[in-house]
Amino acid sequence: MSQEDIDKLEERFNELEASCSEEEWQDADFLREKALELEESDLELAYRIMQRAHNIRPSGWLIKSKLKEYREGLLEAGSPILILSSDALTASDEFESSLEEPVSREPMTLYQRLNYFLKQPITVFVVLPWILIAVYFLAWASPRFESHAQVIIRKPNVQSGEEGSSPLLGNRPGSAASDTQLISAFILSRDMLNHLQSELSLFEHYTSDKRDAISRLSSSASNDEFLAYYQGHIVVDVDETSSVVSIKTQAYSGAYAQHLNQKIIAKSEDYINSIGQSLARKRLTFIEAEHRLIEDRLRKAKTDLLRFQQKYRLFDPQQEAQAVQQISFKLEEVLSDKKTQLLALQEYMQDSSPKIRSLQREISALEKQLMTEKQRLISQKGQQDISFGEVLARYSAFQIKVDLAMQAYTSSLVSLERSRIEAYRQLQYMVVVESPTLPEDNSYPNKLYNLSLSAVVLIMLFGIGKILIATVRELA
Repeated sequence: MSQEDIDKLEERFNELEASCSEEEWQDADFLREKALELEESDLELAYRIMQRAHNIRPSGWLIKSKLKEYREGLLEAGSPILILSSDALTASDEFESSLEEPVSREPMTLYQRLNYFLKQPITVFVVLPWILIAVYFLAWASPRFESHAQVIIRKPNVQSGEEGSSPLLGNRPGSAASDTQLISAFILSRDMLNHLQSELSLFEHYTSDKRDAISRLSSSASNDEFLAYYQGHIVVDVDETSSVVSIKTQAYSGAYAQHLNQKIIAKSEDYINSIGQSLARKRLTFIEAEHRLIEDRLRKAKTDLLRFQQKYRLFDPQQEAQAVQQISFKLEEVLSDKKTQLLALQEYMQDSSPKIRSLQREISALEKQLMTEKQRLISQKGQQDISFGEVLARYSAFQIKVDLAMQAYTSSLVSLERSRIEAYRQLQYMVVVESPTLPEDNSYPNKLYNLSLSAVVLIMLFGIGKILIATVRELA
């Protein structure tokens, strides 16, 4: 500090003297309070004022202690104000020895003690805020009750043979974990909030004037604020190992918290069932539509085959062809035998003999019959435009269509049955492990925890503030 700065300090000191009355200027208590007011903003001026108070009351222990504190602060800052002579007290050895002398503490009034205590920084920034917080939690905060419940999602048991995966339906790996996460998200969703509002008038409960103004929801809150407040008072925990869902609901009465928990469980069960049933219903509808198409295809194939059989008056062309061939083979065998007999008789009998003529007539009849049977293989019952082989080929084509349609129909029946089993498997239900409890004592606010936490936070903030102020002064 230069001489110019010292002169400016003296000017401020003189201006303060001019602004005070003679009675105030001679009052050590008044000067002490004035110095305490200026110690944060102007330490040099506070030191000069406290010097004046010490001159008036040298035995004041509070004045001596503050003056020593100011002196140490000025020494750390390297201020040359300590070499300044003024009034009756300077930074001489006599003054330093007077500060080191045992202090004879004069009794302070209760008002002085209280005034001194209230002006301390730790009182303003730590003690008073903590007292206000304590008053709120101990005397004003509305009690909140919490109801607990635990549920687990289960599906109906099916036989292992029915539970196998099918290419059309498939299985859902890890469905238990996904279902619990789905329930957790639904409980905290806006849809659940709207349902609870319609069932329990939740908004009116949370905004009631009977609750304290700090913890209750504002009556003019928007939908988003209402949702955030609701999510802050509902806790859903999912145990990944056991898939148990824990539901905790907070309300301003124990019965309401229990009723709220019951409504959440009931709505969640309806929701999880609706999802499974909807998925199963869509799959079943698709399978049934495909089954009807395959059934129509089988019916058409059978109708076409029946019309073909009626047209050519055949039950089974392949069997009839085999029968005609067998007849032809027998006729040829008999004909060959008769011709052999004829040759044998012609060796020793005349052609005009009755026995030879009889054989010749039999051979002629057998040849005509054989020709007729072979003609049946060439044309179908006198229809010269189509051969028996072509009839057989057409019949085979119709039969193949019927067989393929029957195989598709059988496979469709299996898929349809599996889809019905899958629809049954999709029916989920909630097993209540722990019914919603009826709390007798309020769980919130946790007074001891909140007061301890607020004290720690206030002290930490105060300490950080002191460190920052000291750092700024050191760098200034």
